[in-house]
Amino acid sequence: MKTQLKKIAILFISLLAISCSKDDDNLTPNPTPVVYQEENFLNTFLSTSGLDQVVQTISDENYSLIEYLEFSATQKGKITSLSFKVPATTTLNSVILRIVDAETGSLVKEISTSSSDYTAGTIKTVTVSPAIELTKDKKYRIGMVSKSTYERKRSNSADVAYPIQVGNIKLWGFSETDINTSVNTNNPGYYYGDFSFTFLRTE
Repeated sequence: MKTQLKKIAILFISLLAISCSKDDDNLTPNPTPVVYQEENFLNTFLSTSGLDQVVQTISDENYSLIEYLEFSATQKGKITSLSFKVPATTTLNSVILRIVDAETGSLVKEISTSSSDYTAGTIKTVTVSPAIELTKDKKYRIGMVSKSTYERKRSNSADVAYPIQVGNIKLWGFSETDINTSVNTNNPGYYYGDFSFTFLRTE
């Protein structure tokens, strides 16, 4: 009798151990959350395109063009800040940065910075709150209105071959819109700036 009880006890313990082992195998460890880094495309874009080869400055109080870069995000994410750098401060107008829906032309965001709030030749970064959510692969345009800009082109004056991808941002081309006539003209051989944004992938 004792022998049978001992065998039953051993069998029960063995079955319990097997059951616990299977339960442990089914447990899924908590995955390590992915932490994405903020990214700004400008420096890599300028070097890749060759638009850092010849740089001149323009300061004209009668300048009436909106400079635009068309872009899309290859992953879902958000714009957390807008940045610009211009060679001189202007007294008549503030520097205006805007994000526009490239398909509809509707304004997504606009930020104006007065001449007293930035320094010529120094990058000015403005936090966007709330951040601008970007739809994956949807085209937008970032634009700048300023009476003072850097004129950039390649040393051979050749057009830039778009698109250019930098990290999770794909750049589709540069254009200018006349404020007075609203006529938009593609200008693939130049970039007038500097303006950019910081992008943070979210998934």
